[in-house]
Amino acid sequence: EISVDQKLVNIFYEGQLISTHGVLAGRGEFSTNKGHYPKYKCLSETEMQESYQAKMAAVGAYAEQMFFALRDQHPTNWIRLAQGVLSLTKKYSKEIVDQSCKRALAYETYSYRTVRLICENGTYLLPIDSEYLSQKEGVCEGSR
Repeated sequence: EISVDQKLVNIFYEGQLISTHGVLAGRGEFSTNKGHYPKYKCLSETEMQESYQAKMAAVGAYAEQMFFALRDQHPTNWIRLAQGVLSLTKKYSKEIVDQSCKRALAYETYSYRTVRLICENGTYLLPIDSEYLSQKEGVCEGSR
């Protein structure tokens, strides 16, 4: 059961008040008390990064390097980008996604869209311009 007044939304279960939220101004807005999430959803920033790094590493070494690039280049939305790259393994093999990450890293394009397009058009099979790479020593080799 829910009761609403001008300032508060009260939520009851079996006659007992279980939560109170402030009324939000706009239509379709919502608020969630983080304390209501299950523990497995409440990861610290470090735990979140470790989780996604491990998932990307499971795809391959270049995918893991892409994780670091996404995190560093897109600090506010790296999670969504990493989720996108990981979702490509539903349609493409891990090897294809990893090789696509290699190509994207080589050309310093750190985005889900680029990795997806490389997977789609098969350019992960093409050689990477060695002259360009020699100017960018170590972009694709080694790890952090």
